[in-house]
Parts: sequence; C-alpha cells; structure tokens
Amino acid sequence: MKCLFTLLLSFTTLGFLQSQTIALNPDNGNPGSAFTVTITGTATAFSVASTTTARISNGIESYDITGSATSATRFSGSLDLPPDATSGLYNATIWQQGTAGTFWSCADCFTINAACLIDATPSVLPVTCAGESTGSINLEVLGATGSETYTWSSGQTTKDISGIPAGNYTVTITEGTCTVEVSAEVTEPVPLVLSTESHQESTAGAGDGSITLLVSGGTMPYAYSWSNGETTQDIGNLSHGVYQVTVTDFNGCQALSAEIQIMGGACALEVAVNSTPIFCNGDNSGNIRLNVTGAVGDVTVQWSNGAPDTTFISGLLAGDYQYTVTDGAACEVTGEVTLTSPDPVGIILTTTHVACGGDSTGTAKAEITGAQGVYSISWSTGDLGDSISNLGAGSYMVYALDELGCLTNDSFMITENAPVTILIDTVLSVEGIIRVTVQGGTEPFTYQWSNDTSVVSTNEDLTGATPGLYRLSVTDGLGCQAVSDTIRIEETSARFDQQLIEQIRTYPNPVKYQLTIRLPQALIGSRLSLINVLGQTIWEGKATDQLTTIANQQWASGWHSLRIRQDDRQISIPVLVQE
Repeated sequence: MKCLFTLLLSFTTLGFLQSQTIALNPDNGNPGSAFTVTITGTATAFSVASTTTARISNGIESYDITGSATSATRFSGSLDLPPDATSGLYNATIWQQGTAGTFWSCADCFTINAACLIDATPSVLPVTCAGESTGSINLEVLGATGSETYTWSSGQTTKDISGIPAGNYTVTITEGTCTVEVSAEVTEPVPLVLSTESHQESTAGAGDGSITLLVSGGTMPYAYSWSNGETTQDIGNLSHGVYQVTVTDFNGCQALSAEIQIMGGACALEVAVNSTPIFCNGDNSGNIRLNVTGAVGDVTVQWSNGAPDTTFISGLLAGDYQYTVTDGAACEVTGEVTLTSPDPVGIILTTTHVACGGDSTGTAKAEITGAQGVYSISWSTGDLGDSISNLGAGSYMVYALDELGCLTNDSFMITENAPVTILIDTVLSVEGIIRVTVQGGTEPFTYQWSNDTSVVSTNEDLTGATPGLYRLSVTDGLGCQAVSDTIRIEETSARFDQQLIEQIRTYPNPVKYQLTIRLPQALIGSRLSLINVLGQTIWEGKATDQLTTIANQQWASGWHSLRIRQDDRQISIPVLVQE
C-alpha cells in the first residue's frame, strides 16, 4: 500500500559566493520508498567535473541523495527512505567540492509523509438475478480514525453501497494526507435462456401436439409453470392454441418464453349455403341457412348483421351478409351471401281535372312498371282496370298487385276550377238597373239577361229594364255556366235620392239567421217588406230607428227583394237567403 502526494516547490539558497535558486522534484516521499530526485538550479549552478553531494535533513535526521550533476543546471540522484523515517519538513542542501566549497540550500522544501496505516477489505454480495441491481459491497476498514471519507467510482459517498448492478467498483478512502484505493467486482449469474421446439397436431382436433423446453443459465434446480397449468419441463397432448411457460430458478429468477403456437392439422370443416331471395321489393322475407359438415366439437357462427350464433337467420332485407363459422379445432370458414329482390312495382298516373266546378268530368289512367307477371289494378272508387272516369274533385287511391302478391299503391288528387257564381249587387227599380258581380270560373265571360219571353241584354249589368222578372245566365271561357235566381224590378212612380240610396246597408248578405237593415236618418218611418221570388210578401214592418233587425222565419233559400217605401218612392235591394 503506497500513499502518493505531489507538491512542486521552488526556493532560494544563499551560497557563499553567489545566490542560486534550486528546486526538488518530487518534493515529498513516503517512508520505506525509493525514488529518483532531480534538483535543478539556475544557469551555471553546478560543475559537472566536481564532486557533488546532496541531502535532506530536519536537523536531527538526514538522508543522502546519491547521484551527480548531469549538467550545469541539473543534479539527479536516488533517495531511499527507510520505513521508520520520521515524518516532517526537511531542508535540502547541495554541496560541491572543487569550487571553493560552494553549497546551496533551501528550507522546508522536502516533506516525508506521515505513515498511512489505513487498510480496507471489501465484502461483496453478488447480484441475485442477471440484469438486476441487487448487489452490494461492504468495507471492513482498519487503521482509520473515523474522519475518513469515501468516494466510489459509481458516485456514492457512503462506506458501504447496495442496490447496484454487476460490474467493477473502486473506492477512494481519504483521511488527511492518507489516501487508499480499494477495488471490488460485483458478479451476477448467467441469465436464464429458454428455447423451445414444438410439434403440431397431426390432424385438426387430434390433440397430439407437444412442446420440448430447453433451459440454460440461472441457478438449478428449475421450476416450470405453463399457461395450461402443467408444471413439467416438456408438455404433450396439446390441442390447437397458444402456450407460454415461466421458468423459475433456485434464486427465484424468472424467464418468460415467447408465445408458442400449436397449429391444428388439416381442417375438414365445410359450409353449404341455402338462401331465399326477397319476394317483394322492400320487404324482409329473405333467409339464409348454413349446412355445416366436418366440424370438430362445437360450432360458432358470427354474422355481419349482428345476428345471434345460429346457422339460420330470417326476416332479412336485400343486401350482402357475411358469415364466419369456427369449430372446436379452430378451423374456420368464411363466406358471403347476397340476397336480391325484384324491382319495385311502380305506378305512373295520368289525370285530367274537372273543368267546371261541381261537375264529375275528371279521369285517371295508371301505367304499371316493375310488376312480376300478371298484375291487377283497383281504385278506391271500387272500379277495376287501368283507367276510371266521371270523377269529381277529391282525393283517390290506386292499387296494383302482381302475381307474386307484391302490392303497391299511390294517391292522387282531382281538382276543379271554382264554380261560376253570380252575386246581385244592386236592384234599382226606378232606373230599371240590376248590377251584378261574377266570381270563380275562367275568363272571358259571356252574359245573357232574359225575361219570361226573350233575351233582353248581353251585358254584365242590366240597364233600362221595365218592371218585371229577370234572370241572368253567365258562361265562362271553359263553357261552365251559372244562372241567377229570378230578380224582380218593381213598378215605382218616384225615386230616392242617390245619396240616400248609397247610405242603405243590409248585412249579412247572404243571410242565414238574422238580417240587419241600416237606413239613413231621412228614411226612418219607411215601410219595409221582404218579398220572395214568387212575389209573395213574407215579412213587413216599419223602420222605427236607423237599425231594423229581421229574424229568419224559415225563409226559402234563394234571392229575395227587400222593398223600402216612403210616400210614393220605393227601392228594392236584393237579399240572398241561405239554408
């Protein structure tokens, strides 16, 4: 055990003849060691031809440096320090004969180190399992005083270290100027190595597969744990599947094998498919049946539509269906079945609408597409055949049934134009005027006014008429016709002022339950009478106020005439009574 210290000093000596600077290298040493000391000085410090002596001394003990000057600036020699050399600081002196006894010295320029008595012995605990960090090193240290420090090559600074992996470790123990290095190796066992050889099933479902396991490394004996529960080194009588083994050695170290696949032998599994297509477009009358043969053990079936594990599924729409059949030997058959459906039965309708409101001149004709074989057509009216006529405005249905029983239907509307309607606006008996408004129908309109014997006008409004009964016939552009009720122009000898006439109001008109008459102030006291189409007075009274109300007393429907008479003047206003 050697303690090493390095210290380079320079110093100045005082010679009798001149001042010189010398330096020793090394400038320290340990007891019991021998080494070369080189003393250097300034230029021309030494004479090579002269005898030169060098030594170190602490004033009590001295030790010679045996050697000679090798140049004018260098002295080289060997220094042997005995084991019992006293530690401390020493002065160095170099003396040379032949140059008038010249010598040089330096004070406290060499150190004999104190004896290093520390001794350390490592105790190593190896790693339990390869790759782990379970090793430790404990030091038994002698000769230390308790102030020493520890520096490990792995970075720890404690005396003992643990939880370390396998490897070489060095610790430096330092106490004062004493330094000790100790090395130790932490070992680990050879790792467990597993290798397997597998033998597959001879045929699907035979159950005669096997696995042979080879183990090396670790520490014997070994224990085995297979994924199928077996605990022997090798296993047999294996069916198709995946197997794995865990091996544990004497120290509890474990190794897990890769997954080992035992393949089944040749599969005899076969699947035949029977399917029923869709009868009618859009319905769910399809079904599929799988006939499975050659299976080993139980059979499972998976369907792409999520159907349960079964070989028969029904209630299917048209489309593609995939299946996967698997038996107990892991044999598998996949396939796809396409269920088709006929084209949809379609109905193309052609209709004509009612020209004149209230008529029944509409028609409909149906053309059938996509039907299978012979088909029949029926209508919501009860008619049969591909067309119907004499339809009034309204909603209708048509039905088509082909020979497969596929039924389809469609709805359609027959519309009509608004009927021609004649509204009597004003009857002015004094002037012989009847004003009307025509609604509905299709323009242009033609007009024909007639009395009991002949046509008297073809204008919209009748003017210049003499007292009597008149009727208006209106025909629209499509030939649709409306005829008014009989309108009476009364005989009168005088006429009301036009301003009074414009203030007369009757409402509602048409009337169902009650008629209200509003007269201007000047006509209060007038005689009021309601005359039907036959000229019969069905109500009469006197206007005692501006408002007069008449209740419907089961009046016949149709046009009536409200007669307002004051003195020798009178006016008739048409009123339409509705049931």
